[in-house]
Amino acid sequence: MPAQKFFKGPVGFMVWMAAAAVLLLPAAMLVYRATTGDDFRDAEIMAQWSGHFSDVQTPEALSGDENDWEHVWKLNREAVPEWPEQAESFAAFYAGSRPTGGYRAEAVIEYQDSSVVRVACRVHPPEGPAIMVITSPWVTAVLSGLGGRSLELVHCSP
Repeated sequence: MPAQKFFKGPVGFMVWMAAAAVLLLPAAMLVYRATTGDDFRDAEIMAQWSGHFSDVQTPEALSGDENDWEHVWKLNREAVPEWPEQAESFAAFYAGSRPTGGYRAEAVIEYQDSSVVRVACRVHPPEGPAIMVITSPWVTAVLSGLGGRSLELVHCSP
């Protein structure tokens, strides 16, 4: 009978409230996390094209959408590929002049959270002997899954 007295009155009320908090708090935290917008679709690089010669001779990074697509391909000195379905934006990187052939540029998603997607350019040197000619490697990548997040570009790094 002493236990029945313990769960009645002001002390009992406090015990029941503490038990409810302990049992319901984890569920409430899950519901809060699901509704705060922390969940976002991962951005991805849908396709990327690269080359060794462009009209841009200094390191540069550009971004745009379907309206700018044709302009960037003129800088790349290439035929304009069709804008991919579901693409939201593109990132174009120019590595600047390199002393030999064989350099390869690649676009990678370096970081993303609920407000920004950071795309970086990586330049890989030639493997083995390379022709002695000045090149200007470039890469253009199209992205999807941005969902209104800003696109941040990181210039090419060796």
